[in-house]
Amino acid sequence: LATHPNMQMTPGEALVCINSFFETLQDSLAEFGSVQFSGHGTYRVSERAAREGKNMRTGDPMKIKACRVVTFKSGRGMKDRINDIPKKKKVR
Repeated sequence: LATHPNMQMTPGEALVCINSFFETLQDSLAEFGSVQFSGHGTYRVSERAAREGKNMRTGDPMKIKACRVVTFKSGRGMKDRINDIPKKKKVR
């Protein structure tokens, strides 16, 4: 786990914080259905309908059950920050 040089905690302590954050996020999504962080983005629980799919190994059709998934939509602050970063060249 990499930590920012300005952080005053060990990587182990940072991991405890990150795990606590995600546990709280999951609990909040289960209770409220969405969580918004200003400038970062919004996590939202979405419903996916049952549908027909394909077994990738055999090619046979199969039924995929309805389920709930978590989606994320980035906020303006994150989009701006990411778009300010120069693209890295692909190494082949």
